[in-house]
Amino acid sequence: DGRVLYQNVELNGVILNNISLFIQPEEPNISDIFSDVDIVIAANDEGEYYIPNNNVETLDSWDNGKGVQVLTNGTESYTMSVLGYDIDPYTTLTLNPFMLNNIAYLLDEPTSIESVFSDFDDSAILAVADDQGHYYIPQYGLNTIDESGGMMPGKGYQIMISGYDPIDFAYGEANG
Repeated sequence: DGRVLYQNVELNGVILNNISLFIQPEEPNISDIFSDVDIVIAANDEGEYYIPNNNVETLDSWDNGKGVQVLTNGTESYTMSVLGYDIDPYTTLTLNPFMLNNIAYLLDEPTSIESVFSDFDDSAILAVADDQGHYYIPQYGLNTIDESGGMMPGKGYQIMISGYDPIDFAYGEANG
């Protein structure tokens, strides 16, 4: 642990990118993370925003468990390079009821979304979507996320759950 490493994150022009990091940024300030990227808006699932051209910065610090939606200015795509440190990829994440959760993908290699949520009843996870139009709806056996290569490093995932209680999960056990 404590290794210093870079993570590259692709930001496509003209789409609302949903991104995450599998590292702890050395400088967790949002304005520093996006300093080399011309962005219009970055937002999380808690209603916090970073809109640099309007001096709006209610989203000011990176949260490793969260996905962040990012719209760049114009049609240009960017590769954002973030310097940081290892984090525990098996950290427990909480999915809250009655909201569209946007979670980080904490592993540094792709994995099957079916395996991630295999311990849950099919009706617990209503739907999961990425920023490319892929989805996972276990109750109906629909899974285009795995067909497209699985959950990917650098991506965030929007998730709706059923019921009244939060669901805690982690991306797997340290022992494999």
